[in-house]
Amino acid sequence: MSQTRSSPLIVFTEEDVTEGVDRCHKSLIGKFLTEKPVHTNSLQNALTGIWCNPKGLKVEELEPKLFQFFLEEESDLDRILRGSPWIFRNSWLVLNRWDRNIEPALMNFSTVPLKIQIWGLPFHCRTVQMGRKIGACMGTVRDSEIFEVRDRGSFIKILVDFDTTKPLLPGVNVGSRVDGVLWVDFRFERLPQFCYSCGLIGHEEDSCRSDPVHANNDDTEGQGLGPWLRASAVGRKASNPTRGEPSHSDMRARSKKQHMPKEFIDLLSSLSFSQQPDPHTTSQKNDCGSVNADKPISEGVIQPSIQPATTDSSSHVPDSKKAITPPVMILATKGR
Repeated sequence: MSQTRSSPLIVFTEEDVTEGVDRCHKSLIGKFLTEKPVHTNSLQNALTGIWCNPKGLKVEELEPKLFQFFLEEESDLDRILRGSPWIFRNSWLVLNRWDRNIEPALMNFSTVPLKIQIWGLPFHCRTVQMGRKIGACMGTVRDSEIFEVRDRGSFIKILVDFDTTKPLLPGVNVGSRVDGVLWVDFRFERLPQFCYSCGLIGHEEDSCRSDPVHANNDDTEGQGLGPWLRASAVGRKASNPTRGEPSHSDMRARSKKQHMPKEFIDLLSSLSFSQQPDPHTTSQKNDCGSVNADKPISEGVIQPSIQPATTDSSSHVPDSKKAITPPVMILATKGR
């Protein structure tokens, strides 16, 4: 409680509110990341089906787009919380447990677990460690695994804590001294409505008030953002990801490795991949947690001056959608 006025003070004890506290302990606080209005009655009817008819479900609106969901069974509460974020009318519903010490409106709803597929790496680069390293540009990586889709080969799937106040990335350039520089695609599972102009979740392009991102020109279709960022298949966990022969898609990914510009060659040649960086050397961090390339480093990020090559991660992505220039991730690789 935070609101006070000039009036007599009525003191209450824990015994007075025990019933209410017990009820709230079996409740969730949820916020919709959308500009669209959400109505309580339609929400309750829809969630009853989406959440498999949990016992005693009651929805109460706290303020526009902020709701409290009451349940009777602890098992339902845990199951529903694990499934967050949920999609309702193409918008994310982000859930937190009720906490008596935090005002619902002040809870953190900007960080959500997000599954991201990484496509386009050569077969020998599809490792759990590579997933963690690449995924760091999207948030804190919880998990990294190798998955596969029939007739399309294998890919890395990561689970990250994604900050929804930041734009989605369609992919990133990665490189090492041995393998050169290449482009990898990101595909996102259970992705809600997002803006094809600025990359932020929660609004559409026609209502966007932000500056475009990942753009080299004023052509919206050249930013790499579009419906193709939604994963078309979930895939299954690879039974033995360390064995097997590369598929045709693997070979195409290898063949699309970019020609390395001179500045990339000079940078990669100057890196010491077999030794740790000098602890006395200072280096500046960027948003991805990587260091700038003009410092003595063993890993880093540089801004490319070339267009990334396309991969075969989605048959529905035209080449024109790839005109973007995100940072290049320099991956430390010991010489063979």
